[in-house]
Amino acid sequence: MIHYSIPSTHPSDDLKRIVDYLLTFVGDIQVKTAANGGAKIIYSNLPTPSTLTLKPRRLELACSSEDNLSVTLIRNLHLRIFNPRFKAFLPNDPNILEVNEVLPIFKQYHLAPIFRYNHSLVYFAKDNKNRIHLINRHLLEYLTDHPQKKLFPKEFSVVVAQSINQFIALLDRGLIPLSFYQCLNNDIKVINLSGFDIDKLAKKILVEKITFLYNSAGQTFSQNTSDIFELVPGRPLIAQLKLKKFLAIKIALDIGYDIKNRTLIPKLKVMVFLDN
Repeated sequence: MIHYSIPSTHPSDDLKRIVDYLLTFVGDIQVKTAANGGAKIIYSNLPTPSTLTLKPRRLELACSSEDNLSVTLIRNLHLRIFNPRFKAFLPNDPNILEVNEVLPIFKQYHLAPIFRYNHSLVYFAKDNKNRIHLINRHLLEYLTDHPQKKLFPKEFSVVVAQSINQFIALLDRGLIPLSFYQCLNNDIKVINLSGFDIDKLAKKILVEKITFLYNSAGQTFSQNTSDIFELVPGRPLIAQLKLKKFLAIKIALDIGYDIKNRTLIPKLKVMVFLDN
């Protein structure tokens, strides 16, 4: 059994919210009150029940390693779940599942898979330095169909985070690309959704720079400062903002405008994620 922890300021209220939600799956899920005031969750298609137990300032979820359903359903309620095996919170996206089985192909590359996207070959794995890699799903599919002893280390995976805590914080903010070759051949620290050429600005623009500080213990980012800058044409955006050490930068898709001296100037929102 895996014993997950669900932090809560009001455990009884969150327990009731979880139970009420599970009871909507009529015929597939049964929920019975446990002697300790918690709940026993019985699934029609799983042999082992799961349990929810009330603890001080948290709930404890105990379920078998084959049970991804309990964790997925609880994440649908936007509750954070701490995994003691990884010593980290699970990603907020319920479509990202834990990997509990041993996969021989990963052992050849000295990697241990920890997460994958549901119904896909998009895997994330940990190396012996605890860095997190995105696996090349195309090569994984090829090697699965064509087993061979020869290794392709440069094509099999790419590092996307220096630790699992950092990985979760970045992933929850949409700062981890899922395309292997995008990660391999580009600077994945900068995600530009605006369509502007940020390496050589073609026109004067305004930038609203919002900084976020990384909280390793909470595996989150919190907003720190917000400033407006006017950038000139011909120079890179990052250089003009004097950005050097950062975990990631995300330039938003939406573009605003300001009027200055009767001129309409585009305004970009640039979110800068910094290590604390």
